[in-house]
Amino acid sequence: MNLELYKLKNLIMEMSLMGAAQMLKMTSPASDNLSQREAYQAFGKGRVKRWVSTGMIGKMRSGSTIRSKFHYLSNKLLPAI
Repeated sequence: MNLELYKLKNLIMEMSLMGAAQMLKMTSPASDNLSQREAYQAFGKGRVKRWVSTGMIGKMRSGSTIRSKFHYLSNKLLPAI
């Protein structure tokens, strides 16, 4: 097998990125909720507020203090079409 140096380097980099992604997936599985900031960035502030006011989604605090983050369930953020 005869590989040029840059192809070998790219192959090693690709494999290391795949390994890092797999390790991240194993150590911290995907969360099923979005923070308020993430929801606003993904869907727009007005749309998220409208979904909350119409009852399509509900928001909850991550803690018991006034300053704790609001979270929305990500599978409930997508409107039924």
